Amino acid sequence: MTFSRQLIFFRASIFVRQVRQMAKLSVRCVPEDDKIQISFEYSHNGGTARIYNSERLKIEELGKTLARIEANIRKVVEKKKKKHKPNSDQHSTEPENGEELVLGLYHSLQKVGDEIPVKDAFTDGAVFKICSTEFVVECNPPTVMSIDLPKSIMAGFPTMPKVQYEFTNLADCTFSWSRMKKASTSGKGGSKNNAEKKKGADSSSDSIEVANTLMYTPPTSDIGYHLKFSVTPCQGEISRNDRRLEEISKVEVTAGPGPCPFETRHLYTSSLTEQGIFRVVTYNILADLYANQDYSRDVLYSFCPPYALELGYRLQLLLKEIAGYNSDILCLQEVDRKVFTGDLLPSLALFGLDGYYKEKGGPVAEGCAIFFRTSKFRCIGQHDIILKDKLETDPSCADLLEKTYLNPLLKEILETRTSALQVLAFESVDCAGHRLIVANTHLYFHPDASHIRLIQGIVALRHVQEVLDMYRQKDKESKVCLVFCGDFNTSPNGSMYEYFTTKQINEDHIDWQNAPEGQRVPNVNVRHNLDLATACGNVPYTNFAKNFYAMLDHIFYDLSTLEVERVIPQPEHEEVIQHTALPSVVFPSDHIAQICELKWKS
Repeated sequence: MTFSRQLIFFRASIFVRQVRQMAKLSVRCVPEDDKIQISFEYSHNGGTARIYNSERLKIEELGKTLARIEANIRKVVEKKKKKHKPNSDQHSTEPENGEELVLGLYHSLQKVGDEIPVKDAFTDGAVFKICSTEFVVECNPPTVMSIDLPKSIMAGFPTMPKVQYEFTNLADCTFSWSRMKKASTSGKGGSKNNAEKKKGADSSSDSIEVANTLMYTPPTSDIGYHLKFSVTPCQGEISRNDRRLEEISKVEVTAGPGPCPFETRHLYTSSLTEQGIFRVVTYNILADLYANQDYSRDVLYSFCPPYALELGYRLQLLLKEIAGYNSDILCLQEVDRKVFTGDLLPSLALFGLDGYYKEKGGPVAEGCAIFFRTSKFRCIGQHDIILKDKLETDPSCADLLEKTYLNPLLKEILETRTSALQVLAFESVDCAGHRLIVANTHLYFHPDASHIRLIQGIVALRHVQEVLDMYRQKDKESKVCLVFCGDFNTSPNGSMYEYFTTKQINEDHIDWQNAPEGQRVPNVNVRHNLDLATACGNVPYTNFAKNFYAMLDHIFYDLSTLEVERVIPQPEHEEVIQHTALPSVVFPSDHIAQICELKWKS
């Protein structure tokens, strides 16, 4: 290397080190927003540092933005000046010590003109100066915006924080959990808990780091302690400690409810499935939308302690239960939108699962979710519908529409049913030449609505048949199989179950004849060509309420292409009734997960 090149390299290295050591000015500038946000920390003349935030239109001239920033700094300086010098000239516009504020923005040592739009002025690597203080501009740096820790934390159950972030991924962040005693100060108005502060929290010597993972399961030794969780975003291989955010739990770690019945079932699902076999779970997890109501607390689930109906409590049980099943295909019903996006999707990703959500029609913010193990399956298609929309608009349902909508009362009921059908297509990762169609639904619940559920089932199966036919035509070399899961609100004695497993329902079926007055369906004979059976067999119940129990949840599978390898046993009846009914302190839902292992037929 020549001397001149060495000198250039040396100067560049010095510049890089200087930039890294320089204070940062952060700019948030995204295409969908017509404004930019500017943030920096500044201390004038060695005074207390303060964070200055400014939001300006992207098209605003730089000169106007700098004038606004200068005015904000002057305002703070003058306020401090008046506080410490009450007899000083209150009309002075000079900063402390008479120093004039000089602001400027530089690109490669060249001052940027005042007429330049701020979106073009505040670019990566630009240098912003306030008097002798220099800042390097960072556009859209990795940012952790907020951390939300659960309101209930129990030993032995997973704790998953909700982290909001921008311009980074959780995979590019580092985490730290510490346990600490609650810090408090006494004084007028009672004691205050420093643990409730995100920054400036107690970092006393009794704070002990216990984990470096996103999800943490506290051991019994954490009982009585608060947990501190911190997130540090990374930029490449550099940890951005200057952008670290931490939160301390408002609650102490408490003891759990003791052994849960699902832990016995985990003994059968402790390992992942072998090649050619996949484990299927269907589970109505009881939406918070329904559990968190006065009627639920006072009537439906009056036997269950109110704290055990709280979402924060139930989520801990649900995450431990679901994760322990090590499922390859997981079909959930009654999934709150907020629970899917904020809890299940990020949590189950840590266990190798990805998922999709299909919300019911109408204003209800709950629906179905299908999760799949990414080492077993690859999603190749999504074919979700709202059942009533399919009935009303699809030519394949014209015969059914004609006979059901002739009855005004029946038409009104069907028009207001918002049940969704979620359908995903997968190809097997570990068994080439195999594709799997997975359907998931939650049908109408009313006890006098067997005819409605039958109509919904007919529509659902026609759609599933169309999806199957499409993939079989598209790839004739692959074996295309079907698994249909859900809370069908139908027992093995119901007409919908009969239709699925016997392939037909005739016009004289009792559920057509016994429909409530004004809702009867005349002259409907229906058939399908699928070979369906229920994988888990018939059990006494999958839903156990105080005054009702029945098998409502099913895993139907295609007999011609799949076979049952194993069925995971139900909980013991004594465990179910130990706390009267479901849900309880050890059962997070009023339903029991159905679990089986299927394998491709050779």
